[in-house]
Amino acid sequence: MTTTTHPNVTTINTKIPGTDRACSINSNGRSIIITGINGSGKTQLLKKIYNICEQLIGGEESIIYLQSQVNHLQSYLNLNSPFGSNHDSHVAALEHAKERLENLTHSPVLISEKERFAADYKKGMAVLVFFEATRQANFIEASSATSKEKIIQQSSSNSDASSYFENYLVSQITLQAYAESPNIGNDPESAKSIELWFEKLETDFKSLFEDPTLQIRFDSNKQCFFICQDLKKPYRLQNLSSGFSSLLVIYANLIMKVELRNILPSEIYGLVFIDEIDAHLHVSLQRKILSFLMQSFPKIQFIITTHSPFVVSSVSNAVIYDISTLEQTDDLSMYSYESILKGLFDTPPISQIVTDKVERLFDILEDSSPNFDELQEILKIVSAHESELDSESAMHIKRARILLNRSKTGDVDV
Repeated sequence: MTTTTHPNVTTINTKIPGTDRACSINSNGRSIIITGINGSGKTQLLKKIYNICEQLIGGEESIIYLQSQVNHLQSYLNLNSPFGSNHDSHVAALEHAKERLENLTHSPVLISEKERFAADYKKGMAVLVFFEATRQANFIEASSATSKEKIIQQSSSNSDASSYFENYLVSQITLQAYAESPNIGNDPESAKSIELWFEKLETDFKSLFEDPTLQIRFDSNKQCFFICQDLKKPYRLQNLSSGFSSLLVIYANLIMKVELRNILPSEIYGLVFIDEIDAHLHVSLQRKILSFLMQSFPKIQFIITTHSPFVVSSVSNAVIYDISTLEQTDDLSMYSYESILKGLFDTPPISQIVTDKVERLFDILEDSSPNFDELQEILKIVSAHESELDSESAMHIKRARILLNRSKTGDVDV
């Protein structure tokens, strides 16, 4: 059992929104994977847990204030006609105030060392962030060096710190050049530290992109960075595929939070909520995304939703909670994805051949110059098994059909 020395969610006891079904999760500080069949309420539950945590950690409302709100609203309703024009809005406001008061007096989410967490969060030394399933990176294009102080100022008014990721990279490479110059910075120790930082960043990218040839290169004339891979034209962060974009927005956001506050990634703690962590991701990335994030930020507790058996079986030190059955499992890493599909998702496993074809279909869709003949051939094969596939694979089949139809009209921009 994992023991922790920093604040974290220990237990969750609440109802799934829109239902009378109560879930009980005992995490003991471990990351939490919420799974279940489509339509079971994973996203709604995740948002509810986040909203409670946000109130407990970042909220300014006191028990006394909320109690006075409840009393005031109740008094108004008692004194006024239920047929008044404002009656319904006051009833809704009363229920909302009661719920928020209950969150403080009898919280359905227990957080260890809550006061310490709240204090560190307000100082920017801990994180509490929610990533939507529709997340996509919005990297601002760098065209010149910007000081770290200005980036901190700009990002403070923007909840998505990842937007300034490329600007920060340019700032870092400029600082390295200054530190290396005997006539300017003359600080070889700082220069070496930044060099090692870039090496670590490039190693992380190689792992995520599954490409040992990958390099992150700085163009001094354009004052921006390019991702370079063998057999591919160099491209910028703004040109990432939807899968890598949805992944890097999480990584870059957390990296920016620690870098701009001079905290080590290994030391930052907090809660990170990710809805549909597997969205848009190739199967190989589904297998590694959660373990990669947990290794990169070991003190952060990740609370995620997924319908991917590859994510569920990717880590051994997380709690898996199935809201379809209201059952908790502590480790599925030793099971095959086929057995997880059948046992946890009640979905028949598909053959490895079909799985490989779906993976190849995804690769073709992400290619800037897709092979339409091969795409059509693979589509014929996998379409016969469409009813057996998970929703993510089914989405790729729909994308393939759209691309083929548009190729016939000369419009292949999808």
